[in-house]
Amino acid sequence: NEYVWRFIPDTTSVSPEYTEPLLFSRFGTTMLAYNKELNAECPVKNMWELTQPEWKGKVVIEDPLADASTLSKLLTYVSHADEMKQAYIDLYGSEPVLDADTPDAGW
Repeated sequence: NEYVWRFIPDTTSVSPEYTEPLLFSRFGTTMLAYNKELNAECPVKNMWELTQPEWKGKVVIEDPLADASTLSKLLTYVSHADEMKQAYIDLYGSEPVLDADTPDAGW
């Protein structure tokens, strides 16, 4: 079907015993929540808005070194770097300025 497909990373050497009939390491959902008593509707339309000064101290995320699901969420941004770049452009009207050691907008 078009929603689930077999994926084995090219850069990973995985023994066939772990990939047949299916390589399945983790499946889950991610959600962002907000307080409806403070905001009648979602106050954020673009993930990059959460990097703006008015959100400092108002966003909670678990330590990705202590929680695999948080690491998975962050890796989702890395996996969708082109979409993160476009979201940045949509919000700010220009491409993100990256440090020399930052490969793309997902990081």
